[in-house]
Amino acid sequence: MTRFLTNELSKGELTENDLNIAKEVIRQKCLVGLLEEKGETFERIQKYFGWRPKNEEEQNCLEKKLEWAWPMKHKHPAIEDGSRAWRLISASNQFDLQLYEYAKQLFAQQGQLFHR
Repeated sequence: MTRFLTNELSKGELTENDLNIAKEVIRQKCLVGLLEEKGETFERIQKYFGWRPKNEEEQNCLEKKLEWAWPMKHKHPAIEDGSRAWRLISASNQFDLQLYEYAKQLFAQQGQLFHR
């Protein structure tokens, strides 16, 4: 995601500066949503865009999306936190992990915009 947001898809090593640029892009341009907060996320999206279910059928559809588990399309084995595999994956995605933590902070901050 850091590469995508900074348009550095073919660059070798990313830098702290790349991470800072990606954070700024998210801060300025994104309404952050989190899957682990999908109810709140859907509510914010509706408020932001002025979307509301027009009838009972649309309301039922929305409720199903909120209640259903969202399984991953491609199943992957669980990686134990702290394992060798975890450390390797974390090391190669360190900026994306930091970007995700930042996005969670922005989600909390943006919540103030919707609950006034």
